[in-house]
Amino acid sequence: MSELTTNRLSVYLRCLNVLEEAGVRTISSQALAEQFHLNAAQIRKDLAYFGEFGVRGVGYYVRDLKRHLRQILGLDRKLRVAIMGAGNLGLALADYPGFRQEGFEISALFDTLKEKVGQQSRNGVAIHDIHDLKKVAKREGIEIATLAADQAAMYGLGNEYAQVCAKLCYLCDMLDDSAGYEHWCRRGIAVAGPKSRRIETLLMVNLACACIDRGRLTEGLGLCVAAVKSVERGNSTLLCQARCAEAITYAMLGDAASAEHALSEASALDVNVSWRRAVRYTEGFVAEFNGDYALSLERYEDAGQDTRGIAREYGPPIAWFKDPAGNTLAVVQL
Repeated sequence: MSELTTNRLSVYLRCLNVLEEAGVRTISSQALAEQFHLNAAQIRKDLAYFGEFGVRGVGYYVRDLKRHLRQILGLDRKLRVAIMGAGNLGLALADYPGFRQEGFEISALFDTLKEKVGQQSRNGVAIHDIHDLKKVAKREGIEIATLAADQAAMYGLGNEYAQVCAKLCYLCDMLDDSAGYEHWCRRGIAVAGPKSRRIETLLMVNLACACIDRGRLTEGLGLCVAAVKSVERGNSTLLCQARCAEAITYAMLGDAASAEHALSEASALDVNVSWRRAVRYTEGFVAEFNGDYALSLERYEDAGQDTRGIAREYGPPIAWFKDPAGNTLAVVQL
């Protein structure tokens, strides 16, 4: 499953949460798309990849589809989390009830101070010696760890901390926590010590996207440019992501020439189908901002289209068009 598909599924899940809270029991892909400004065809395509969830004439049962999406995204099970640092903040995080409600179980605290080892938080989370991290993590089945940036540098775990921050960004995105998403991007970039260039570049691109979403275009553009310079040789996927974000930001700032240059650089990269599609979406976005949004007529074999591209033989007159992003649009005369 690609990162783009995962991101879309998380959006669908958040929409279903809203619908369930509003008491909605069933909804069609078209109604879901209209209410939350999504693409109905893309919704059906994404869901069909994992099975048949809809009922003809009814649509999707909100509760059932929500349960299926949580299973697909791995949110139907408890994720065990360790907190590095048993100070006031660490103890407060360990006892915060919101994590358990969202499927995260704080299983252990770690610290370097011997006098804290063996104690517990108010809710009974045990404090362990930092040197026992691997042993305790294996025993408790811990999958995620988080720690304060200064402690990461102190332990020489700058790269490990940055990796944790990248995972926490993903989790915050799943929980629709934009503030937390930006926070962990910044913490991962700021941590001292040697870090993987790939992880640092990924965090810069993620932070750039967060800045763009919040209208801080100049800051977002600066991060995109820095990410392009920082990306490792051969990592075409990450470079494509940075170039696409760069093109969108230039377009929003009104610099059409720079946007087109960034797009041409992204188009020349050897990336998989999902990222080639992302480039096409970006092309459509940039074209729309540049006022150059044009549709092209599509023709299909055996469709019975006339010289104007209209098919009339098998039902109401219909014609197909493709936009700059690669989306196919059907126009039907009713």
